[in-house]
Amino acid sequence: MKRKELIQAVSLLLVLFFVLVNVNYVNGVSNDPALNSIFNGQEPTIKLVNDKISSLVSYSSKKFKDIKAGDWYTNNLSKLVGLNGIDGYNDGTFKPKNPIKTAEFIKLMLAAAGYRQELDKDVWYKNYITKAKELGIVEDSDGYVFDESMIRKDMAKMICKMLKLEPQAAGSLVFSDASGIDTKWIDTAFNEYLIRGYYSKKARTFKPLQTATRAEVTEMIVRALEYRDNPEEYRVKMKAYYKEIEREQDLTDGTYVMPPLTQAQRSRLNSYPENQKVETNVMSGQYMSNKEVVKHFTQAYLMDLIRKAKGYIEADNNVDYHVVDLTYKNEAKKYLSTGFKYIDKNGKKVSQDDELDKVVKW
Repeated sequence: MKRKELIQAVSLLLVLFFVLVNVNYVNGVSNDPALNSIFNGQEPTIKLVNDKISSLVSYSSKKFKDIKAGDWYTNNLSKLVGLNGIDGYNDGTFKPKNPIKTAEFIKLMLAAAGYRQELDKDVWYKNYITKAKELGIVEDSDGYVFDESMIRKDMAKMICKMLKLEPQAAGSLVFSDASGIDTKWIDTAFNEYLIRGYYSKKARTFKPLQTATRAEVTEMIVRALEYRDNPEEYRVKMKAYYKEIEREQDLTDGTYVMPPLTQAQRSRLNSYPENQKVETNVMSGQYMSNKEVVKHFTQAYLMDLIRKAKGYIEADNNVDYHVVDLTYKNEAKKYLSTGFKYIDKNGKKVSQDDELDKVVKW
């Protein structure tokens, strides 16, 4: 085979490889019987794939042999599988940690958003780039090299431009590793909860110049589609989600700070009968002195324990400890025999409820 013929053959194989992503769908409906049955023949939308997520996760976990249902990206990968038939490799893998090329990202983003294009026979992604320019996602001045890996700051920029978001630079540096670069697009994505970066010990990083992986891309594209479907609902949902995620990280890092109680909360807590009188004998009446406790457990351990305890109580939507006590008591009952009787220090039988009440009060 001559060199020219060999190049043409390889080019044809590459085009066929990328066509695999599109052949599974006709007019948005899958030709795969298993996938089609999940949607009952309906054209998939972001709302529909969210409703069918359990079935899609099960389907995708079988489709790709290198992902598990519990992997952090599997839900969003499964949604993309449902939306536009994103495919893996011929060996049945998805390779989530592999980098993704800029052209591949653009193609996947547009296809998922409903802008499928015919693959060009010479440069497979040519029509997708043309469409991206038409939509204002890509401009000649961007200087992208489509055959090279997608970097994270450019990914954030394209997502924002697809959603028609106006760039808005933050008043201060959001990500500690983003100094020295134009941050207006990643700031915009951050403000809209499309990205949050990496969070640890009260500091945020984004790794803006790092190559985006296939797993990260699935997450970003699904977020963009959910945002486009209902921006206000998306922001409310993601704000609550990240508040909890970051609170848990603060607890892990030991940097959690209990928010101050409001006057209403203070008044409510002070009204409880047990707060009207300081008791000296709640359980056995035998206590370590503060000095002995610190010596035995160490001050650092106790401070960490207090910090986490406050965090866990506050996490229950700021409920007061009476509600927390009841929850604890009901949960504890699940692990105890109903008819079990306890013996107090005077030899008297105590019911399970009474014993639990005593433990809760302590």
